[in-house]
Amino acid sequence: MTASPFVVCLVAFVILGSALCIRRLVTLVEVNGSSMSPDFEHGDRLLVVRRGAFARLRRGRAVVIDRTAVNIPGETHTGRGLFVKRLVALPGDRIPAPFAALPAFRAARRVPHARYLVLGAHPASADSKQWGYVRADDMCGVVIGRIGGSRSRSRGSD
Repeated sequence: MTASPFVVCLVAFVILGSALCIRRLVTLVEVNGSSMSPDFEHGDRLLVVRRGAFARLRRGRAVVIDRTAVNIPGETHTGRGLFVKRLVALPGDRIPAPFAALPAFRAARRVPHARYLVLGAHPASADSKQWGYVRADDMCGVVIGRIGGSRSRSRGSD
């Protein structure tokens, strides 16, 4: 028994439509550098839910930030790119200890409306300590997991 051409076309349309919908909701980001080490290593591939209804910004989650949206002191690189950082303070939260002593945050007690603070895992990481607050619109998505990458290549599995 063979399927009719209509059924084959319908199934192909559903599969293609589903793939396009998923692509609009999730993406893969490859880690380049050590600013999130040991959480994420150079070469790790991260599954990211794009910002929107399904990607809520929560304290402690790793987020992907558009490089062009942050002010990087002394940075001459103007190309596109992404940063992966840990979200450490939401609007209304108290300014966390790593930031409270910095001149840019001394006058503030709480994170302002529609602003966030992010922190790299590595002590030498560039993050909100240098950039200041990050806007929600500057965050492209939320990391939901690691797929392959340097750890799976070196240890055989994640």
